[in-house]
Amino acid sequence: MNVLYIIAFFHPVKEGGAEIFAKELALNSIKEHEVSVLTGKYDNFLPSNEAYKGINIRRVPILMIKNLKLISFLFFGFLKGLFLKTDVYHGHMAFSAGTLAVLLGKLKGKPSIVTIQGGDMADYKENTGRFLFIMKPIISWTLRNASLVHAVSKDLKRKAMEFGVKEEKIKVIPNGVDSEKFRKRESGLKKKLGLEGRKIILSVSRLSYKNGMDLIISAFTNVKKRFNDSALVILGDGEERENLLNLVSKVNLKKDVVFLEPVPHERLSEYYSIADVFIRPSRDEGFGIVFIESMACSVPTIGTKVGGITDIIKDGETGLLIPAENTKVISEAIIKILSDSSFSKKLSENGRKEVERRFSWNSIAKEINTLYKNLKT
Repeated sequence: MNVLYIIAFFHPVKEGGAEIFAKELALNSIKEHEVSVLTGKYDNFLPSNEAYKGINIRRVPILMIKNLKLISFLFFGFLKGLFLKTDVYHGHMAFSAGTLAVLLGKLKGKPSIVTIQGGDMADYKENTGRFLFIMKPIISWTLRNASLVHAVSKDLKRKAMEFGVKEEKIKVIPNGVDSEKFRKRESGLKKKLGLEGRKIILSVSRLSYKNGMDLIISAFTNVKKRFNDSALVILGDGEERENLLNLVSKVNLKKDVVFLEPVPHERLSEYYSIADVFIRPSRDEGFGIVFIESMACSVPTIGTKVGGITDIIKDGETGLLIPAENTKVISEAIIKILSDSSFSKKLSENGRKEVERRFSWNSIAKEINTLYKNLKT
C-alpha cells in the first residue's frame, strides 16, 4: 500500500510528540508499506524532495508567519497532494494536516485517518488564542469526516466524541518510545553541568502555562528545606521563560534552579539519566510522551491526574499521580521519592517494565498498520 503521512513539520525539525510519533511510526511501517511524507518546507535550505531511511519526504512552501503557517501548509499541501499516488491518507494533528488528509481522501475516493495528540483539539489556549471560534468548526468537520480517528489517549477519545465523532470511528493507540535509545546510561553530564553530589529533580517541557513549570518552582522551595543538596533542572524553552526566571528570582532560588536549552531528541536520555525524580505538573495533557521516556530511563516519575497521563502512570506502582495545581502535594511527592530509596527503586523498575510491555514502537506500528489494511478492504 501507498500510505501518505501528512504533517506540517517533520524531520529534521525540533521534535514534539506529534513529530516523534510520525517519524517513528513511518520508520516502523516501511517494512510493510510504501511510506511518503507530505510536510512543510520550513527552511529554504531543505530540499523539496528527499529520501530519508526509506521514507519519501515531499516538502511544500510554508509561510513562517505565526498565524499563516498551518493555513499555507493546507493550501500548498493540497496542490502537491493531488498528484501523489496514495491508498491511505494519514493526517497527524487535527488541523491543518488532518483537514488536508480528509479533503484529499474525499476528492480521491480514498480512506483517511486523523491522529489527534492534544493541543490540536482547540483545548490549549496558547495554540488557538482568538481564533478558537474558527478552529472548532473546522476541527469538528475534519474529525467527523475522517474515515477513522486515532486518539493517543482515552481523554482525547472523549474530546473527539464531544466534537460529534461516533465512538465506533475512534481507535485509541498510545504514543511510544524506543526503549533501546531511552534507557539509563552514564554520560558524565552531571559533572559537566556542575551538579555532582546533588539530588536532581528534572522536568523536560515546553515552557508554557499548561505545563505548570511555575507550580514546580513554587513547590521546590519546600523540597529545598528538606533536601538542601537538591537542584531543579528545567530543560526546554517557550513563551513563559521570562516569567519563570522572574519567579525563580522572587523565591531566591537562582543558584538551585537550572534552565537548559532544548537538545536533540536522541540526546534526551542523557538528561533523564541524571535525574533522581522526573516531574511535569501539567494542567492539561493530550498524552505526554516525556513520561514514558522518563520511565524508560528508569527514573521515578510524577504526573498529574489530567488527560492522557492517567493512561500512562499507575499510581504507586509505575509512578505517582497527583492532583493538578497543588504545590503542597507536588513537594510531598518529590520528598517521598527522595527520602524512600526502596520506594524509588520500585517505581524505577516497574516503570521500565511497563514501557517495555505497553509502549514499544514495533507493537504500536503493528496496530496502526492493521488499521490501514482494514480501511483499504
